[in-house]
Amino acid sequence: MASTGIATRFLVISDTHVKEIPRGACELPVDVAIHCGNFTEESGIDEYRTALEQLREITALLKLVVPGNCDWTMDVPTFRENVGRVSHRVDAAAVRKEYGEYGEAVELFLDAKAEGIQLLLVEGTYKFKLDNGALLSVYASPFTPSDFDTMGFQYFSGDHSFDIPTNVDVVITHGPPHGILDMVAERRRGCPKLLRAIARAQPKLHCFGHIYDGWGAKLVTWRKENEDDDSASGSTPIVNNNKSRIIENISTLTTITDFDTLNMVYAKLDKLDQLDTRGYIYTGHCAVDKKPLKPNQTLFVNAAVDGTGDTVVETQLPWIVDIDLPLIPTNTNVLPTSEPTPEQTPEQTPEATPRQAPRDTATVSLPTPEATPEPTPRHGDEEATAFLPPVRIPATMQQLRSVFTSTRRPRRWSTAF
Repeated sequence: MASTGIATRFLVISDTHVKEIPRGACELPVDVAIHCGNFTEESGIDEYRTALEQLREITALLKLVVPGNCDWTMDVPTFRENVGRVSHRVDAAAVRKEYGEYGEAVELFLDAKAEGIQLLLVEGTYKFKLDNGALLSVYASPFTPSDFDTMGFQYFSGDHSFDIPTNVDVVITHGPPHGILDMVAERRRGCPKLLRAIARAQPKLHCFGHIYDGWGAKLVTWRKENEDDDSASGSTPIVNNNKSRIIENISTLTTITDFDTLNMVYAKLDKLDQLDTRGYIYTGHCAVDKKPLKPNQTLFVNAAVDGTGDTVVETQLPWIVDIDLPLIPTNTNVLPTSEPTPEQTPEQTPEATPRQAPRDTATVSLPTPEATPEPTPRHGDEEATAFLPPVRIPATMQQLRSVFTSTRRPRRWSTAF
């Protein structure tokens, strides 16, 4: 890629579920931190407060956050439906204490905007001015396919369109596209429509989580029209698999084969120890790096930190990613109009740190960001606060969680999850 952009550093994490983020990842200065959702375990209001404290510890002045399916109280219509299903079995005061009022979790994050934390609750395009001189264009969506209708931001298989513009740099979703870092128990769990949308837009970077076993990074080369590719008959025919490569995944880090020599085994163990000490894993794809991004390539990163699925480690490492971004236009002081509406395109000018080798650093102070319109939830009927159903049958917190879990209803005709 031609060196017409500015090297920009990202921290990418997902599925932290209020677990501690490795200290090394928090202390390394980055231009932008991205959380791809599931920052809570059970969507409790106190978990949101803990998640905010964790975000504040990250050394970045712009922190972009997309909720996930476990953060279901941010999806207020789903929150209302869940409460309605169990209102005859639980104490409304207990629900309010555990999960907060309708919209309260969203308000907590909107109140943290002055600290550089931007909740991208509305699906759509956002633009940000970075202090390193780069203009960042982001498409964000919290939606994932599911067999259940009691988790947040979910849809029937194939029943959602991702209208990703062709000029965005970074796509942030909670779930993966079909066929890329989405394998669980030899089954692909990603969304085919999301894959097609990404292939059309071809952003520089696509970040997600949701599938713990799919943790890793892959540099994908898209097939050109009429390109001869023997690998095109696979699960992702729009990907040129011959020219794509896994940068790192759970298998490359932890699998020991019969062909590995003793020295190779020790080398893998040493690498794991070094990564664990550092607290993150790095990949760079700027013009000055060995593997710069090409115009027909996208870097995919599954940054699921939680390793409690079928993975061999309990906590998986966050990703540090370097890519080039375009310069802020010099002929105007106003950002270009972004999509879908001005209300969904907050501007921000955070202080950024120069691209540099990993090092220990003190947390930098946060400036006051520019005043911008607040994003509003996609559904139109949310209030910031509302009264929950009247008190019926008292319940303990353990019983309350059990009731919400037991009311998950499978969607009979969905095959995505």
